[in-house]
Amino acid sequence: MSGATVTAYAITNGTMGAQVGGGATDSMGNFSISIGDYSGPLMLQASGGTYADEATGTTMPMQPGDVMASAIPSVAAGATTTGIQITPLTSMAHSRVHHMTGGITAANISTANAAMGAYFMVGDILHTAPMNPMVAGSGTGASQDAKNYGMAIAAMSQYAMSIGMPSSSGIVTAMMDDASDGVMDGKMGTAPVAMGGGIASGTMMQGTAGTTGLATAMTAFVGSAANKSGVTMTDMQALEHQLTSAGGQLPGGGGGTTTGMMSGTAVKGPVGGATVTAYAIQSGMMGAQLGSAPTDAAGNFSVSLGSYAGSVMLQMTGGTYADEATGSNMPMLAGDVLVACVPAVTSGSTTTGIQVTPLTSMAHARARAMTGGMTDANIATTHTAVGTYFSVNDILHTAPMDPMVQGSGSTATQDMKNYGMSIAAMSEYAKTIGMTTSSSGIVTAMMNDASDGIMDGMMGSTAVSMAGMGGMMGGTMQPSAGTSSLSTAMSAFIGSAMNRSGVQLADMQALMNQLAGSNGQLPGAGGGTTPHGTMTGTAFMGAMSSGTMSAYAVSNGTMGPRIGTSTVDASGNFTMSLGAYAGTVMLQMTGGSFTDEATGASMTMQAGDVMTAVVPSVTAGSTTTGVQVTPLTSMAQARAQAMSGGMTAANAGAANTAVGNYFMAGDILMTSPMDPAVAGSGTGADQSRKNYGMSIAAMSQYAKTIGMTVSSSGMVTAMMKDASDGTMNGMMGSTSIAMGGMGGMMGGSGTMMQSSAGTTGMATAMTAFVGSAMNRSGVPMAAMQALVDKLNASTGAIQ
Repeated sequence: MSGATVTAYAITNGTMGAQVGGGATDSMGNFSISIGDYSGPLMLQASGGTYADEATGTTMPMQPGDVMASAIPSVAAGATTTGIQITPLTSMAHSRVHHMTGGITAANISTANAAMGAYFMVGDILHTAPMNPMVAGSGTGASQDAKNYGMAIAAMSQYAMSIGMPSSSGIVTAMMDDASDGVMDGKMGTAPVAMGGGIASGTMMQGTAGTTGLATAMTAFVGSAANKSGVTMTDMQALEHQLTSAGGQLPGGGGGTTTGMMSGTAVKGPVGGATVTAYAIQSGMMGAQLGSAPTDAAGNFSVSLGSYAGSVMLQMTGGTYADEATGSNMPMLAGDVLVACVPAVTSGSTTTGIQVTPLTSMAHARARAMTGGMTDANIATTHTAVGTYFSVNDILHTAPMDPMVQGSGSTATQDMKNYGMSIAAMSEYAKTIGMTTSSSGIVTAMMNDASDGIMDGMMGSTAVSMAGMGGMMGGTMQPSAGTSSLSTAMSAFIGSAMNRSGVQLADMQALMNQLAGSNGQLPGAGGGTTPHGTMTGTAFMGAMSSGTMSAYAVSNGTMGPRIGTSTVDASGNFTMSLGAYAGTVMLQMTGGSFTDEATGASMTMQAGDVMTAVVPSVTAGSTTTGVQVTPLTSMAQARAQAMSGGMTAANAGAANTAVGNYFMAGDILMTSPMDPAVAGSGTGADQSRKNYGMSIAAMSQYAKTIGMTVSSSGMVTAMMKDASDGTMNGMMGSTSIAMGGMGGMMGGSGTMMQSSAGTTGMATAMTAFVGSAMNRSGVPMAAMQALVDKLNASTGAIQ
């Protein structure tokens, strides 16, 4: 796996808890991540990236919604754990343990790992490195366990090819679902497993897929030209016979299953190819991930909840939909989501018919911002309020009419008509104001507007920014957007050729009149009593022009639930709601484009590369402005996370100060870096801003020097790792930092960060940049000599 994102999660009360670390795989699939001082069971999850498919030899991407996982029974605080494998087999074991009574406990992890190993005749699936059968002669010297491991994975690839699956990562997801109940029979509990991976919607997994299907596929692969290992069918006969004769039972891992399911439909127009993720709601906030599933072409999904009991938040990302106002096929943009909150579900229950729509998303935004957050009472209140506002009795279970379907109004109830036309009106309004790229931006705007209980174009006392939304260039939301303007848009849509439902203006007059005459108040969920915090700032790694910024609560020193999200506009700015949250906040930016200082090229942040910042403390309802998210704040966040106690307010403050001192940049959290790519930017900039901007430019220059041709964002990731232990020496603790695959570098796992990268390497790069034509700031070398001298003389200690 190359370029995948590997995330480490704490295990809390048998479920996936806070993120405790993350990183990316190099071109050989290797990863190294810091988990701070966490101790206990640990879950690793790999997403994204590409891999060489064994059966076809082609390079394939991991599809959205497909992940691999690995569960580790226990890690000790401060310990170095090496040789962990994340594979389809560890993923199946993780899926099994997730559904066992008690969930992800150390005992269940050990049981499930052992059961999966026994099923495929591999003694230790967590630490045994699978043989790669695509490598010539790899079978020579490989143990039988390594052969069995590698051929079992190759057999899944072969099986995927035999059933016409365009992307074989889908077979891993299917095998995980099949293994979840402890029996490989093509079912997850009593429900047949739906197949993804690009296979036609409605295709179900064969009952023999994990038994004789795999045995047949293994035989075919071993005998094919794709098998270059030298391993023959004689070597694999015992495993092939075991799979052929297996009843599908995972030895010793079959009992005590509790599998809850939740199914429904994502609608903004039906959204196909999206990912729906279920999260526990803990203390009124988004908590641990419970499961995820893709949507089919009609927007339908079915996601496993394991043994979880309690309230659930569903979040849909990605995918495409037919825009009602234009008929165009549009993508859900990064940073835009659909959300629905489902009050208390019981362990093992099946919940059906859930709708995830712009209206449920608005209700979620309001509940999240209310005192107490997403409690059952607040969820119920906001569902009723938004339903009343749009004249829909039950927004969680009523299926919206699709007005693009011929004659759809003939069998629809008035609630269904009101629901469908309200969504279509948002699309029409988005068209009117120039959301040319995607009308999903209007959903985000409506969510922000609804968050304070009043549809008036404001989020508390701050106008809702429209910059970057759906292709818009700037501006703020109109106060009438959710009232009279929505009524006007509904009228326009009903009278247009895009309305094929047969529904007339007369059918919708009552709702249009209600919206036109509304003061914007969500009935029964109004504002005035709720603390409503906001945070604004700027992301900079060179000028940023897009991306997604997310805010996370910090709980017990680790990254906790997400409490806000925002798109980054064309100037790198972001604004997000924090609801009623109080405490330490971690910001994380993903994706997006930036202008690389050393080359002037427009580059994209690579998968697995992030920028972060940790804000020591915010008070409930406060407005925090001017926060910077940069390579330097990212290094400080990595340092704070690795300190004893993790990201406490004290550690965050200390790490921010220490990194600021290291680069002579003062307050890295609130100081705006000078942009040396802007002509004359040094005029009026104080020394701290010059040092800040030139330090970031030096990282870009260093990345150029070592051959990061695709994206210098890889240099930020390397610097974060280097800073995590408090010493800039090319090491993360006692481990050298692997650079292979970062930012387009060609080296494999043997390419390591130079020990001088963060000291003399930075000084040399800064000198080169200041003297280059790319430095348009007017700042000469004399102005930077003190910082260059400091870096040249540095021992690497961040203090």
